[in-house]
Amino acid sequence: YIAQSLAVSLAAEAGIIGLVAYYFSIITPVTILANLLIIPFMSAIVALGLGLLLGGIILPVSAVFFAACIKLILNLTVGCIYLLSRLPGAYVFVENIPLWFVVLYYSLLIGGFYAWGRIDTATGERDAV
Repeated sequence: YIAQSLAVSLAAEAGIIGLVAYYFSIITPVTILANLLIIPFMSAIVALGLGLLLGGIILPVSAVFFAACIKLILNLTVGCIYLLSRLPGAYVFVENIPLWFVVLYYSLLIGGFYAWGRIDTATGERDAV
């Protein structure tokens, strides 16, 4: 579970880092760790939100319970995000990134994934074209 979550977090970071650096002049390596901690919170919030919706329709009194649980988890999530943002190296400001650099980054990223996808991981051989 952790390895799969880490892989998804790394892929998401690789996919957005160029645009975030270009538009906001910041790189946030802490997001890889943050995603591992925050995603379970978000899953609970979605489940409780569904419970709030269905419980509110079927038994309106139960909506208070679900809303209180959602509020608690949201507060825990915000607190966790705040603490992670205070870690040393959580974010790094970068100079204005030129557009050509972002295009080059995504070209290399796509090319690397394309080349990696063509290699059979079991044998190390390239797939036939």
